Amino acid sequence: MIDRELTFLLQKYETFEREVLSPAVYKRLAPFNVEWCTVDRDLRASEAAALAFASVELGFRWGPAWQRGWFRLRSDAPTGDTTVVRFDCGTEALLFDGDRPWHGFDANRDAAPLPASTKGEGLIELLIEAECMHPWGVRAFTWDMSETHKRWGSDDPGHLTLAELATFNEEAWRLDTAFRFARQLLADAGLRSTTGRLCQS
Repeated sequence: MIDRELTFLLQKYETFEREVLSPAVYKRLAPFNVEWCTVDRDLRASEAAALAFASVELGFRWGPAWQRGWFRLRSDAPTGDTTVVRFDCGTEALLFDGDRPWHGFDANRDAAPLPASTKGEGLIELLIEAECMHPWGVRAFTWDMSETHKRWGSDDPGHLTLAELATFNEEAWRLDTAFRFARQLLADAGLRSTTGRLCQS
């Protein structure tokens, strides 16, 4: 077991990272207007653009597992060189630039550079293809939280929780990444040290 003092220190570092460093990486600019349409076949993004979409809000649940569809995101907010798309629909998803795949979204990635063709003034319209699955299929693992098991055992495991334009602060991101690495290194070193003492006792 890790020493009590180290455990307390790691908790303080984790809180600092979560409440101070991580929020500084992205600054919200504007929410997207989001629309959704289900499909049952492969489509190019240009073909998907002609489909009949329905407006949805954050919190939208979709499924079942393996369901496929497209999200359409729109915004008239001005953008710049540091503008990014932040998006999370609870599943695997792929942002397109025209008919060209541009950037993927999943449980570990919720931000993508804004496609160059959409930067500047005027209406931004983005198409994101999504499939109701995670990187390892449609089942939760034994070590996953109960909420994850409940969600992937339901009829609508897809869950739209994020769709916005934001600015990206690279310096804050580098600091946050380095701090997270150092915190994990300290935790691992403390665990090995404690384990060594237990083995010697």
